[in-house]
Formats: sequence, structure tokens, C-alpha cells
Amino acid sequence: MEEVESEQLRSTGTFTGPRGHILHYNRVLPPATVSRCGLIVFLHGLGEYSSRYTNLFDELARHGWVVYAHDYVGHGLSEGDRMYFDRFDDVVADAESFIGFAKSDSQSTKPCVLLGNSLGGLVANFVVLRQTQLVDAVILVAPGLDVPRTWLLHVQSAVASVLSAVFPKWRIVPGGDRNSSEEKMVSTASIHSYVQDIASQDKELQEFDGMGHLMLLESTRHQVFQSVGQWLHHRYHN
Repeated sequence: MEEVESEQLRSTGTFTGPRGHILHYNRVLPPATVSRCGLIVFLHGLGEYSSRYTNLFDELARHGWVVYAHDYVGHGLSEGDRMYFDRFDDVVADAESFIGFAKSDSQSTKPCVLLGNSLGGLVANFVVLRQTQLVDAVILVAPGLDVPRTWLLHVQSAVASVLSAVFPKWRIVPGGDRNSSEEKMVSTASIHSYVQDIASQDKELQEFDGMGHLMLLESTRHQVFQSVGQWLHHRYHN
């Protein structure tokens, strides 16, 4: 099921997850005059919803990327108890299923990039760990790796996927718009160790001074948009 908005480049729809939940998604297509570079699947944070990031999606689409983003079960317009899922593994399985759906629905044969923000960065880690060939590249923005080194961070060193990790150098809690469960989502030391241990040499780490955890929503978010766009352009521009 799909509803097309007046802007024409944006549309919404639903797909059925592997456990039978009806999950809502947003899709943004490039302008007809722009050559398509590939597919980006975006994974949002805890307590969020995909349409919160339409400014980012529009920017990526203007540069030739088809963007798909779904609401997790219990989030946004998707089915399920609010802010609740039985197992984290279920969220990962839904993401894997949605990536397959996005590839099929878009009929894309070009590169597929997984872009994970906050909790979505942690979900993206598990996706590429479980299915290393599912996507061609991974971009992590303020990923939820806020713990001392654990087995999770150790096993990530086996993942040979392309990585561009983008996160704030300062861990600052924004006012009012902060979910308490995300209060310590980014550990600079853990991320530095994580990036160092990734087997692939095709990786990049970029830090932004003075930005909070919700980098993609801040007034200075266009700095991050530009960084992501440049990274994509360098690797995939036609």
C-alpha cells in the first residue's frame, strides 16, 4: 500500500515484517533530471520515527540517492506496543527484511548503503555482522556504542564492510528532545577502538566538535549532511 505526497518525490507505504507486523516506511526519490547513484536505507534511533529525518532524505535524493526508511515495530506509524519490542534481534531481523524490500521495490541494481543513526547504528552493526553481503557500505552517525569494550565490539573487527563512522566529539545532552534511555549512547573511546579494529582498510572516522548526540537534527546538521554527501560522492559518483 502506498500514498504519494504532493511533492511527488516523497511517498509513504507499508510492508509486512518477518513476524507479521505492518511496518510504515518513507521513500524519497531523486528528481527526474538527476541520475540515480544507488539506494540508501536509513535506520533511526530509539523512540524516533523515520519522517523525522526528511531533511536528510531530501538532501540525499537531490544528489541522486533513492532513500528508504521504516519505523521500527512500536515506533512511529508502525504496528506494535509503543516503544516496545520483545527482542533486539527482532529489530535487526525487521531491518534485514526491509533492506530486501527496498531493493526489490526500488528495482535498484546499484550500490546499497546502510545509514544508521544512534540505536540505528547498533542495528546496522548487527545487520552487517549477520549478513555481510547485504549492503555495500555502512555509515554510522552517533552510533549507540556507549559501553566499555565488550564482546560486541570485539566481534565487529571481523566485519570487512566499508565504514564511515560519524559522531560528535563531545557527548552533550540536548535540552527537552532527549530520551533518557539514550542519555549515554556514544562512547568516544569505544568508537575509536571499534574503527581501529575493523579489518577493512576502506574506512573513515570523522569527528565534529561541539555537537550533541542528535547531530542530524541540530541547527548545524548541514555540516554532517555535507560530510556524508562528500563521502558518498567520492565513492559512487557516476
